[in-house]
Amino acid sequence: MIYTNFLYFIFAIFLYVYAPTGPVPVTFFNLVITFLLLMLFVQFNRMRFSKLRNEYDSRERSPAWLKRENNRYIFYHSVIAILVFGLELYSFHLKKLFTLVPGLGRLETFVDIAGVVVFLLHLGVIWYSSARILGDQLPELSPPLRYVSANFKFNLVIVIPWILFTFFQEVLSLTLPRLLARVWESTLANFLLLFLFLILIVLFAPVFITLLWDCRPLEDRELRQRIEKFLADQRVRFGRILSWKALNNSLVTAAVVGIIYPFRLLLITPRLMHLLDREEIFAVVAHEIGHVKKKHMFYYILFFFVFFVLSYGILNFTLYQLLLIFRGQIDFTVLKFFIIAFSILLFVLFFRYVFAFFIRNFERQADLYCFEAGVEVNLLISAFEKLQRVTRESPRKKNWHHFNIFQRIDFLQRARKDPDLIRKHRSMLHKRIGFFLLSSVLLLALTAGYYSSRTDRMLSVGAIARQLEKEPQNQELNRVLGSYYHELKNWEQAVRHYNRSLMADYDQPVVLNNLAWLYLTCPDPEFRQPELALKYALDAVELDPQPFILDTLAEAHWQNQQYGQAVAAAEKAFQQAEEDDRSRFEKRWKQFREKLSRLSAEEQE
Repeated sequence: MIYTNFLYFIFAIFLYVYAPTGPVPVTFFNLVITFLLLMLFVQFNRMRFSKLRNEYDSRERSPAWLKRENNRYIFYHSVIAILVFGLELYSFHLKKLFTLVPGLGRLETFVDIAGVVVFLLHLGVIWYSSARILGDQLPELSPPLRYVSANFKFNLVIVIPWILFTFFQEVLSLTLPRLLARVWESTLANFLLLFLFLILIVLFAPVFITLLWDCRPLEDRELRQRIEKFLADQRVRFGRILSWKALNNSLVTAAVVGIIYPFRLLLITPRLMHLLDREEIFAVVAHEIGHVKKKHMFYYILFFFVFFVLSYGILNFTLYQLLLIFRGQIDFTVLKFFIIAFSILLFVLFFRYVFAFFIRNFERQADLYCFEAGVEVNLLISAFEKLQRVTRESPRKKNWHHFNIFQRIDFLQRARKDPDLIRKHRSMLHKRIGFFLLSSVLLLALTAGYYSSRTDRMLSVGAIARQLEKEPQNQELNRVLGSYYHELKNWEQAVRHYNRSLMADYDQPVVLNNLAWLYLTCPDPEFRQPELALKYALDAVELDPQPFILDTLAEAHWQNQQYGQAVAAAEKAFQQAEEDDRSRFEKRWKQFREKLSRLSAEEQE
């Protein structure tokens, strides 16, 4: 279930991240229509689950059938919820509405939390409808509000990392804006930041899990002591062994969360402990130890990090080829939807086929650890058989992220007869991991030229230029395109778009500064205009006297032969500079002073 829910939220986050917040039309009608859509979704769920209940009652279906159909309904309705959420974002500009909230709309963390709440609200409608209509026949769904609350808490573990990442960025943007700007300009720094964040999340995820997944100390003291002794014999340490009562105590499973002691937890659900006898529980614990001993969590982090790195290059390469084919004549909105769709496609392909392959085979490797731990394999087999009976699912039911129970039992029985299967499986996994890493390196080499920030900007020029044909006076698009052409050293187009942006909104200190700097330093004499540069620099400083703008003003004063004012502006830039930049601005100030001293000496001679 956790894997499927993870996919739901990944899709929803992709849609939300790329949702428009710029100059889009937003009225009270948008809010009303979004509310009406939600009400229609409520009615749709009520009608569909009522139909399911009527079929169950009228045809005397089995509880196992009802549980299976209920899960199927929840899956399809969740997909519909994602589509409705996308409609609200792109047709009725829901994200833009959040940015208009007084005082809070400027905080990216608030905007992202609001989006998560709305998507959870859509899922909550599904969970409540299911529990309200079917809860008396499926006890794990009842009472409805408690079931909904349990699902909310279960899924928050998935979205909290994204919210924390947004919050982390926002704190950096407020406290160290220059450092954050440099990070975003460097693709390597971006990836290092992502890798660090993945490590931190995995390290501290158990903290959130114990709070949100209703984890409590294992009440059976004798069992806990026996498990602790078994762990010690296997030379594996867990910070805590907990009873896991997530999802209204409906789960029948065990799990390991965390990668290092003391943050690593062993979770066992009460239903599993009641279902199995003591020796069978040790077989399940041996399986979880297998995940730790074989370092599966480290591989998961590695796979995800490699995927994010490679998908960045593949997406840029694909966009570049697309723009070449259409000669940059692609609508901006179409390009945005292509990015969303292609990103989701890459993720689905990776998650469904590459990651799923390793999940299945890591689970099999964890099953095989029973042989290494000295646990009788029949105990794990009997645990699987009991699990199949209580879940009332076919032992041959296909599962994309686990081998089914029949396959797991069959492989254990064959491995007992032929222990060499264990070695072969381990060898196969090592070869596949090596193939994955080698393929990743080759793919990285093929797309290496598409990772620079310069490439990102070049990819966007065609789409933005196309959009400007529809909105020639769009201040934001002209500003962005002016910056792109400035970096590409296309001076004519840079000046053209900077001026267009200023015509739409003159009070833009960064644009004024950039245009002034271009007029002062352009290597093409045709674009040198020191007097106009001084005007723009003075206006920019009046709007926002930041050190880099004051430095431009100093250069403008100097080129207009206002030497004393140039030194004064450079000194002010140095005094206001942050610690990281002080040496650079101090050097500039000293250069102006030295040049002024030389001029004074020449005049005296």
